[in-house]
Amino acid sequence: MLDRVRDAPGELFASTRDYLEDVDRYWDRISRFDKLERLQSFRQPGHPSWDAFNAGLWNVALTMLQRNRPTVAAEFAEDKRRGIVSHRVRVVDLPVTPYLHWELHSLKLRAEYGEIIRIVTPEALAPFERHQITPELIFMGDLAMYEIRYDDSGVLCGARKFTDPVLIAGCIRDVHELFGCGEDLDTFFAREIAPLPPPGNLAAHPTH
Repeated sequence: MLDRVRDAPGELFASTRDYLEDVDRYWDRISRFDKLERLQSFRQPGHPSWDAFNAGLWNVALTMLQRNRPTVAAEFAEDKRRGIVSHRVRVVDLPVTPYLHWELHSLKLRAEYGEIIRIVTPEALAPFERHQITPELIFMGDLAMYEIRYDDSGVLCGARKFTDPVLIAGCIRDVHELFGCGEDLDTFFAREIAPLPPPGNLAAHPTH
């Protein structure tokens, strides 16, 4: 079903603010949040750690991630209060892009506080990618699904929302199957990411 998302009708949110405001309506109505993250590079200007990474200041970027630990802890404490558990399937192609090298450090921190993250290879998505790449998706339980949109430079710029229960059920089933066959982030990180030297500057690399 994941291969049908691109062609399915959805409600367009042409700005990040409108998209996030719509998502906020669901947090008190769900017990599970899922995310499928497919692209290998993004841009996150304004995120202090990403900005340091993009400037080639790797040690500063890692320091900034650690300084953000209280914010991450508070986010997951609030999720626990609401009874929400977060799951993420992160597609990783090897060798990792500089961006993904940085992001996996960020995700490792999130995993420490409760996000359950599994790693899959692009090959796992081959059945869904005969014609085009699988979109980035989030699921607000079974109430709504969003295809997250990025501009040509890789910056978040909005989303398309879907509420068709058949489409959501099929897509979330596919994502749960990917999650089930994925590798736990901790073991993947220890083997593939921890031994790597500092990455290069993101600006020198494509966004996907």
